[in-house]
Order: sequence, then structure tokens, then C-alpha cells
Amino acid sequence: MAVLPEVVVTVLAMLLLLLDAVLPEHRKSGLTWLALLGFVVAGAFNLYQWGSPAQSAYGGMVGADNFTVFFNTLFLATAILVVLMAPAYLRERALPFGEFYSLLSFAVLGMMFTAASTDLISLFVSIELMVIAVYILAGLARREKRSNEASLKYFLLGAFASAILVYGMSWLYGITGQTNLAKIAGVLKATSLDNPLLLMTIALLAVGVGFKVALVPFHAWTPDAYEGAPTPATAFMSVGPKAAAFAALLRIFISAMGPAQPDYSLLFAILAVLTMTLANVVAIQQNNIKRMLAYSSIAHSGYILVGLAAAQPGAGSDQVAGIPALMFYLFVYTFMTLGAFAIVAYVQAGQVTGESFDDYRALGRRAPMTAIAMTLFMLSLTGVPPLAGFFGKAYLILAAVHSGMAWLAVAMAVNSAISAYYYLRVVVVMYMSDTTERVPLYRSPFIHSMLAVASLATFFVGVFADPFLRFAQGATLGF
Repeated sequence: MAVLPEVVVTVLAMLLLLLDAVLPEHRKSGLTWLALLGFVVAGAFNLYQWGSPAQSAYGGMVGADNFTVFFNTLFLATAILVVLMAPAYLRERALPFGEFYSLLSFAVLGMMFTAASTDLISLFVSIELMVIAVYILAGLARREKRSNEASLKYFLLGAFASAILVYGMSWLYGITGQTNLAKIAGVLKATSLDNPLLLMTIALLAVGVGFKVALVPFHAWTPDAYEGAPTPATAFMSVGPKAAAFAALLRIFISAMGPAQPDYSLLFAILAVLTMTLANVVAIQQNNIKRMLAYSSIAHSGYILVGLAAAQPGAGSDQVAGIPALMFYLFVYTFMTLGAFAIVAYVQAGQVTGESFDDYRALGRRAPMTAIAMTLFMLSLTGVPPLAGFFGKAYLILAAVHSGMAWLAVAMAVNSAISAYYYLRVVVVMYMSDTTERVPLYRSPFIHSMLAVASLATFFVGVFADPFLRFAQGATLGF
């Protein structure tokens, strides 16, 4: 029962592989419905576990608690939205349905076990299961040089990052003699934290996971990988693996290394400022909308990291504490970012790339509802009230102020103002420019449904933020 949602996703991934091998080509688009059904069933089993006593499996290497349920909800919602946006894009570009959905399922499985891992060994294996599937997703358009380049760069840099991560884990094991996260915390509480090797361990772990999150200066793979990958894969990469990497950060630095919080708090605060500042400045210069959204994603990693930097021991029950604020922002970030990438896929219909800002000229006249949705996502990413992005940033800023890091709150507010330039540029192009070209757009009920869900979530999670903040807060209790 502790891993029932993961079992459902495992069966789904293998069933998708099997059916992809036996179904005739013209019927493989029907795998979309199977993928949707599998993720919905897994989501139902997952939510059923909310509020249940914590359980463990595999000799205590995996746990099921509210923290796991929260992140699994995030991962499965991401998968459902990506499945909804994918069919029209895959069909037009003759990309394989079965491979895409099965790789997506294996990546989601790795993400779910990453959030559930309570041991360094299971955590590392889960991360690798996730990233190997995502490497292949990035290169799924095998006949396109950009996709090959994206996959290769992501793989090579990811391999180095994985080596650094497992090296940091080995140092942590060497210092504590334990791989279980709770036992590591117990050893660190009982011993002196002045060990210089502990600082080296913190640095190695921060670098290893920082690559998965795309923190500066470990972000170099992100723009090329996002630009070259098929757009549904890019949308998934921008949200799912990032959320899983933050779950890993919380498991390592809060569950296991919480006693060393004074040693790493300032490090993460500095990384947050560097990440959001460099990404926002570079995003201003981009003329390719996927690269712009890639740097936007990097900047949001910096915003989210503010929650970890502001985390205070024993503050989990406080609504504006760092960890609930971090998790709430991940929740709202999912919908507004996936929505933005869905519109990129929508505009790419019938075009080789469709990624220039010029492709969005007069979109407000050509597709009014789509332009309204894109405006909603851009304003939310900027942090305009009363949308979800505003409250996400507000809670992170309050967490930074409450933890005594007012300078970090100021840096986040300034960077949000800088980001308005490139987000609003998209709105200006859609409504204040004209075009004589008749650019085709997708007419897919799947992608329209996905945009409707993402738009409503971006609006209503902002207007009715409190229940969702309490959901994030409940996930941290006893964590």
C-alpha cells in the first residue's frame, strides 16, 4: 500500500511499451487515453493516502507520508497536462506516441520514488531513473539536429553532475556511517558540526542537485536542451524534474542535514540571488521564446530556492515558513509554466520551429482565447495580483523576511520587476503588432482542455490561495 501509486505507474509504463510493440501504427494515438487513465488512477490512489499514518517499504528505504503525497500529486498533474498537450504535436511531427508516453511514465516513476526516498541509495537510483528517461525524451526527434544536440548536452553534463552527487553522498556516508536520512540526522545532532569535511559534503551535494534544478552556475545545459527538445518534452522538463530535484534537496538538506542548517543557509541564499539575477538579465536578450522560457525557468529556480534558504528549524507549522512557501510556489509554478509551453506548442502548428516572437504577432486577433490564456500565464509568472504567481512570490518573500534575510526578499522583489520586461514583451507582440500571414494553429480538443485547466488553476489558486497553502503546510508536518 505504501507504494501503490508507484506500482500503478510502473504497470502503465510497461503496458504502454507492450502495446506500442503490437498495435498497428494508425491506432497508436489511442495510447493517449491509456496514459491519461493510468495517471488519473495513480492520482486517485495517491490522494487516498493523504492524512494516513506514515508507512515504509523496501526495508525503510522508501516512505509514504503527506510530503510524498504532495509531490506525487504535483508529478501526476504534470504528467496529465503534458499528455493532454502532446497528441497534436506528436502527430504532426511524426513522433512515436508509445515511446513518448512510456518514457514519460518511467520519468514520473523516478520522480515519485525520489520524493518518497528515505535513504541515500534509493534516492540516487530514483534520480537516475528519472533523468535517463528525460535524456531520451529530449532527443526523441531523432531526425532533428537540435534535438540530438539537446539530448547529448543534457546527458554529458548530467553524467558529471550525477558523479558529483554520488561523491557527495559517499562523503556523507563516510562522516556519519549511515545512508538512512533520519539516522544521518541523528548522528549529526549528536556530533560536532565543526568538521570541515561536512562543508565539503554540503558543497558536493549542492552542486550535484543544483544541476538538476538548473541553478547558476550549473545551468548551462538548460537553454539548449529546452530549445532543441520537442516542446511537450520541454514542458515536462521545465516542471517535473525540477520539482523532483527540489524534493531531493528537501530530503537531503532538511531530513538528513537539518542540524547543519546554519552552514548551508547562506550558501543557498547566495545561489538564489545569482540564479534569479543572471537568468532574468539574459532572458531580456532572447528572441526565441523557448530560450526565453528556459531562462525564466532558471530564474524561478532561484525564487524557489529562497524557501530553502529561509527554512528555519521547527518552523514547519508557520504558513509563511520557508518549506511550505517553497512547496506552494512549486504547485503554482507547475500550471503557469506548463500553460505557457502548451501555447508555444499550439503556435508551432504547421511550422518548422514557430519559436520566434514574430510568430506571436496579432495572436490576440487570430486566436483571442489563446492570447488571453498566454497573457494570464505571463502576468502570473511576473507576479501580478491576484494571480497564483503573485501569492507564490509573496509567501517566499515573507518567509525570507521572517528568517531575518530581508536582503534576500529585496533581491527577489527587484528581480520580479526585471522579469516584467520580457514577460510583457510577449503580451505587447500579441496585441500591439500586426501580421499579414495566415499562420495555422492546432485545433485539438486535448490541448484546448489542457489550456483551460492550466488557466483556471492559475487564476483560482491565486484567488483562493489559502486551501492550497494549507495543503503545502500539511505536507511538511512531521517531515
